[in-house]
Amino acid sequence: SQYNISVDITDGNNSLDKGGFMVTSAVVGETPVDYNTSGILESFITSYEIHGLATGTEYFVAISAMNQKHRFSPRMFPTPLSIVPPVQVPQSPQNVRLDVNKGFSDSLLLYYEPPSSDGGDVILRYRIELDPTKTFDNPIVEDVVCPVKNKRTVWQVETKSNDNGIIDGGSFSLFISGYGFSGRTSEIPFDAVALAQNETGTIEWLNFTFFKVQNGSSSVFTSPSHALQERIFVGNIVRFSGQSQANKNYKVISVLGDTLILSEAFLGYSGPQRLSRHYGGRGSPASSKIYCEYDALLCDEQTVASSGSIQKKVEALSNIVKSGVWVDRDGPSSSNEFIWRITFKDDAPHGTEDFQVTLASNSLSVDRNVGSAKVLVTLLTVGETYSPCEGPKVFPKSGGLVKGLQYFARVSAINSAGYSRPKRAVSPQAPMVVPGPPTSVSLDVVSATELRIMFGSPIDNGGDAIQKYLIEWSLSNSFREVGSTTIEYLKGGSPFFKTIGNLSTG
Repeated sequence: SQYNISVDITDGNNSLDKGGFMVTSAVVGETPVDYNTSGILESFITSYEIHGLATGTEYFVAISAMNQKHRFSPRMFPTPLSIVPPVQVPQSPQNVRLDVNKGFSDSLLLYYEPPSSDGGDVILRYRIELDPTKTFDNPIVEDVVCPVKNKRTVWQVETKSNDNGIIDGGSFSLFISGYGFSGRTSEIPFDAVALAQNETGTIEWLNFTFFKVQNGSSSVFTSPSHALQERIFVGNIVRFSGQSQANKNYKVISVLGDTLILSEAFLGYSGPQRLSRHYGGRGSPASSKIYCEYDALLCDEQTVASSGSIQKKVEALSNIVKSGVWVDRDGPSSSNEFIWRITFKDDAPHGTEDFQVTLASNSLSVDRNVGSAKVLVTLLTVGETYSPCEGPKVFPKSGGLVKGLQYFARVSAINSAGYSRPKRAVSPQAPMVVPGPPTSVSLDVVSATELRIMFGSPIDNGGDAIQKYLIEWSLSNSFREVGSTTIEYLKGGSPFFKTIGNLSTG
């Protein structure tokens, strides 16, 4: 009780270790980001409330004591060490108001702005309610979804064998379209890796058995014996744990029962070993599996068709795919089939311009020409892109309101914690349009310099009371030069009369 205390507040980027030092680095003399302090408090104060924190942000708190010589003790840390103010429902939207949707008699424009606080989480959507009663007895309800809920377009590409065939090579290509453009990918290997980062090599260890190899022999046996069909395939690139050259690749040219035949003699330790299967990888211009574009000398058609990832093949169509794609891969199956799922990172174009993927060519091959192979392309997720979710919004989107009927509106904001309190529009509004033309218009001569016009009310007042009538006259039926006057006293109702004077005789 004889000491004063100080309370320091930092956010998660300035957390302190047990010794009271900053975990992250700081510049000497510079105040840490989001650092705050209570200042020196009186010694009798035993609690302190911290205000103005951001919901959903992690904060760390430390307390120090100071004696009469103004020396601070080491920082003490409360339990728990840090705390995150929980996410709250958002505040109500702001500045809600209704207005006429000009030119449309069955809808209104609704204006609203984001709430002053989102409760510590993003606003997912807004709920709009419209009703001719102040109590919203049977409202028209629509939810406006925010762009954070956009769905990405996802396509699946799958190689499939028929009639017991086992795929052993070849390639295929795809047509990609979107945003009104279309293009064709270069040839894609039958076992293409998913992502550009996989092109330098992916490894799959086959740990279901040991593989017995002999230095100088191209035959490989399993130990203990295991049937290798449907597990290892002709054309696979493999390595062994005991080979003398660590980065050397061996190609499988035959699979019979429990035996593999390599394209060349094995060099290395003789005996049981582990085997790994490899996709991608660097090499000479002819053998490299890194994506390349056609060049007669460095990247011929055969190299193009046997290298590169699905990601790079699709992203090469940069006029269509602007933000790239994400690809994941399953396989191989027992028939050496693969499945790729392609997720477009761009917001889905609206309507018929959404991303489309179709098969362009198929040159897959099967082992010993048994059976055949095809490529299936399937849409997994239809992309959805939402416009900015704040106003103004046409409501209802499909119309249906009664012209001239007053409507009340209210709007609620929604985050992961729930709904805000609804905010009402300042005043009601009726849908309205410009009125129809006056009816039963007639023109009579009153004198040598006067004419009288008589007319009735329009059949359609546009949804609002007529306030005045404009009368125009001209010497030309094109009304290039006009005189005009108005009738504003309408209490007596139609028909209405107006005498036009000071005209020229004849």
